[in-house]
Amino acid sequence: MDVKYFQLFVDTGGTFTDCIGIDKYGNEYRQKVLSNSSCSESGNHE
Repeated sequence: MDVKYFQLFVDTGGTFTDCIGIDKYGNEYRQKVLSNSSCSESGNHE
């Protein structure tokens, strides 16, 4: 069985949230998305 392994790093800013994933081979995956301030203020996370 091949085990999937990722390290995930998330930096939430005022306008954008940066997401970085690193797989078990050291490959990096990056994504920048708009932050949703209404989610963080209310404490609701989906």
